[in-house]
Amino acid sequence: HGVPQWWQGEVDRVTPALIARQIPDYLDRLFYVSGSAEMVRSTVGALRAVGVHERNIRTDYFSGLAS
Repeated sequence: HGVPQWWQGEVDRVTPALIARQIPDYLDRLFYVSGSAEMVRSTVGALRAVGVHERNIRTDYFSGLAS
């Protein structure tokens, strides 16, 4: 993964379970999702799956990144 040895956080894709586990008040948050088109679609899908409203999701794509 290329993650520093000192990192103690999670290392994985953003899933509905990860959102619920790491952000207990996720329904009250504003999310900024930026990255490759595939990563943005996947993360937005996870946010929608846990009930985050579209108005609380902002996206930005890095078109030059590989999926």
